[in-house]
Amino acid sequence: MKCCMSVTSIAHRSRTSQVADPGTTQAPTAAQPKPSPRALSKGTAALLAARDQAQAQARKLRAERATPAAAPDLRSDAQKRLDSFLSAANAPYRVDGHEVRVTPAFRMQGGYGPRPERATAALKKALPPELVRELGPRLTVIAGGKGTPEEIQRVTQALIDRGHLGAASGGSPRDRVRQLMFDFGIGLDCSGFAYQAHAAARGAPRKLGLQEGIPAPNKSKDLRAAGPGDLIVLGGDPGHKVVVYSRHSLPAGSPRPSFPGRPPVPAAFMQGGPVHVFEVDSSWGAEGKAPLGGVKREIWLFNESTKTWGYFDGLRSGAFKESRKGAYDHTIVGLFGV
Repeated sequence: MKCCMSVTSIAHRSRTSQVADPGTTQAPTAAQPKPSPRALSKGTAALLAARDQAQAQARKLRAERATPAAAPDLRSDAQKRLDSFLSAANAPYRVDGHEVRVTPAFRMQGGYGPRPERATAALKKALPPELVRELGPRLTVIAGGKGTPEEIQRVTQALIDRGHLGAASGGSPRDRVRQLMFDFGIGLDCSGFAYQAHAAARGAPRKLGLQEGIPAPNKSKDLRAAGPGDLIVLGGDPGHKVVVYSRHSLPAGSPRPSFPGRPPVPAAFMQGGPVHVFEVDSSWGAEGKAPLGGVKREIWLFNESTKTWGYFDGLRSGAFKESRKGAYDHTIVGLFGV
């Protein structure tokens, strides 16, 4: 009996709890169906996905604000190819288990270092026989300052691997590699580099109608018309050849430009104007000093009103020098290119 009374009492309380409170004015509403567990799961998943997407977007926006946007690449196609060629010339070498990058030394027939025939003979003796057979007549070209950057790298690395670097003097690994090149007559002269760079920027030499030495046609004697890939030929004994990477003008009254790693341009040089700034690539003379000169990019300036050229002397601590004779203190033969 006690058990039955308890069940009846519980059932009564349950029915009573479903009746509206008589003290309220709210009308009874129909019972709403409970969402199924499956429907609730889909809704929750959609909410979670929306939350994750919003959080990911917020993280992306924070990262974009924290990281400065990359500067647009404003180089022309010719400049990109010139950069690639100069980078290939700055070749990697394995020295004592480490990598060191070295550009070719300056090498000119009739200049410092062994004569081409002696250099060729020394290379044939020092290099692995299989490499000598593979290079064949190209070995004489390499010893004459006209090899490709890839050929120079292969020959120099082979000499290093066969222990010839030990006899090269110099402090840093780079200077020792340069001295090794110089001792064996390996490197590039100005025309050897500039001719190849011009061809790399503009296309195959045969298509350009290039001949050994000065290419055709003669574009101008006014270097202000120079564009990326053009060749500047300078007179003198010896003369000089460079390939143009860029040229831009600074209007009269412009402040002195600054160039990383180089001394300031004198304020007096900037008086008048406009001043034209040239970036030029070549292999530069070193007066018999192997670590100096060689393949690199240099800067020339020309003040149009004073007809004065300025350049940085790579052999004397980069000092700024001026010349009324012409670019790089040479007479100007002309501007060449297709």
